[in-house]
Amino acid sequence: MAKRPRYAALAAELRQSISDGAFEIGDQLPTEHQLCAMHGVSRHTARAALQIIEAAGLIERRPGLGTIVVSTGGRSAFAQGLGGVDDLMQYAHEARLVTWRSGGRILTVAEAELYRARSGSSWLVLEGARVVAGRSIAATSIFVAEAVGASAADFRDPACAVTEHIERLYGIGIARIEQSIRAEALSTADASSLGVEAKSPGLRTIRRYFDDADRLFVISDSRHPADRFVYEMTFTRRADA
Repeated sequence: MAKRPRYAALAAELRQSISDGAFEIGDQLPTEHQLCAMHGVSRHTARAALQIIEAAGLIERRPGLGTIVVSTGGRSAFAQGLGGVDDLMQYAHEARLVTWRSGGRILTVAEAELYRARSGSSWLVLEGARVVAGRSIAATSIFVAEAVGASAADFRDPACAVTEHIERLYGIGIARIEQSIRAEALSTADASSLGVEAKSPGLRTIRRYFDDADRLFVISDSRHPADRFVYEMTFTRRADA
């Protein structure tokens, strides 16, 4: 089993402390500097751990007050209808993207096969979480094709979908979306960031966005704990059936 990253382990420790009542709602968490001294970690590690539990809706950074506990952790499920493009875009609008890290990289052979993209192609990758009502519902990776010419700074506004930013800034719009849905166990890293047990049941959705020239320009890959995401469909029988 892969070793849990130190920032993820620290996030899990803090989450457990909050859940166990060591920190109650309204309490102030130790500062980044204090966490470094208490746990023997770097400031980067402490900051990344706090970002994880902030994305989970457990804490808030308040100017002049520090880092305050605002929730002990409840369950929240996101329900999405399956219809047309508007239904698919609902996810990007309502499940806010919180980016933890970003950078350019070349797709591996395994990633190219999974995402049905060209092996060795270059992409800007945004890694983070989807958050609804202060609760992380998924670990998410978003790939933006290098040909778009975008940078991580283009996507600092979480209120707007990545594809909407691209259309506004670069004039590349969605003509077609392909989606695949699969059930699989959550990885150790994803489970840790979402506060669930490693290898617990999950739902993975992969979406591939194509422009008018049928070029793949965005890929989204979201991994949800089983109890935090629901697809809903309504079927109507035709009167002449």
